[in-house]
Amino acid sequence: MDRSVRCLLAWMTEAEAINTLLGHLPAAGENALVQRQVWESARNANNARPPFRSARPALQEMPEELRDRGAAFSQRPDVAAAFQSMEWRVGLADLTEVLSYQKVVVEERAIERVDASVRPGDLQSIFSFCLPDPVGPEALQGAMDHDQRGITFSSLNPNLRVAGLAGSEIDVAVVPGGRPVKQNFIGFAINFGVPFVQVAEYNGRWFIRDGYHRCYGLLRRGITKVPCVFVKPRSFAELGAAAPAFFPYEVLFSERPPFLRDFLDDSVSVTTKQAAQRKVVRIRAEEFIVTV
Repeated sequence: MDRSVRCLLAWMTEAEAINTLLGHLPAAGENALVQRQVWESARNANNARPPFRSARPALQEMPEELRDRGAAFSQRPDVAAAFQSMEWRVGLADLTEVLSYQKVVVEERAIERVDASVRPGDLQSIFSFCLPDPVGPEALQGAMDHDQRGITFSSLNPNLRVAGLAGSEIDVAVVPGGRPVKQNFIGFAINFGVPFVQVAEYNGRWFIRDGYHRCYGLLRRGITKVPCVFVKPRSFAELGAAAPAFFPYEVLFSERPPFLRDFLDDSVSVTTKQAAQRKVVRIRAEEFIVTV
């Protein structure tokens, strides 16, 4: 199953750009001259731009009609728990001023979500879209291994993740209807992360930390000022940009880094087809003996 994606082509390596434009690894002897020329044109367009300016964007206060909702959001226990390790606050960010460490967005998902949730000119609907109210856990089914020692989860939602590890003693009946006995229990929390638009400042530059598809969809609709959680990570890893699928540090802190708004610029970005991907989380318990 293919999907339409928007790619920040100018900042990819040559090999990565050709693979992206072809939609697959080049076969032996396959001519990729056209794809190489498209990538070179995007690179040249970016190189012709002026260097990145050092002035930092400014986080704006919530407008009066959103002030009460912003204050209530900041007091929510789930919000405090999600960002307890970082300095954070809520405010309005300008999406045209932030950088992107994500290379690709799925167009259909982004556009459909905005069209279904945001009413033009309605700040309340934009707030609900960017900083939604609490909802129940999303349904997630797993496939157990035959030996009952492993389980696999998968989803088209790329935010599926292992959220943490916990242990406790629980009462378990060894046989149905039997007397419960205490056993040690170790478990992993599986979820889809926190559903908030996040903007992060790291080493003097601002990035979208989470909510790429929502932000892309909003930009496509001409909506640039959005409510967000603004955080200050203490490391590149805490920023969330250290994964192999994202642009590396050298690109993000180069003279001409990719902006989120560049997804809309045909001179440096391109729409292409990509095979749909599923995010998979697999947990497996193993037993073995080692010599001591």
